[in-house]
Amino acid sequence: MKIIIAGGSGFIGNYLSWSLESSGHQVVVLSREIGSLTTGRKTVAWDGVSVGPWVSSLEGCDGVINLAGES
Repeated sequence: MKIIIAGGSGFIGNYLSWSLESSGHQVVVLSREIGSLTTGRKTVAWDGVSVGPWVSSLEGCDGVINLAGES
């Protein structure tokens, strides 16, 4: 399955991404911060407000998990 995780660069998102990838799923993380937390994982820049190039990541996706928000 192809799964999109919005806000997936945090503590829970990293663990969930790792778990899903270990089970053979394709994971795409939508994140406001591209950096060391998302190294080695397909990560797409996203601001949570604007429609942009990240929309193409939704093509063929089987599920979306929203972990975006303030700590």
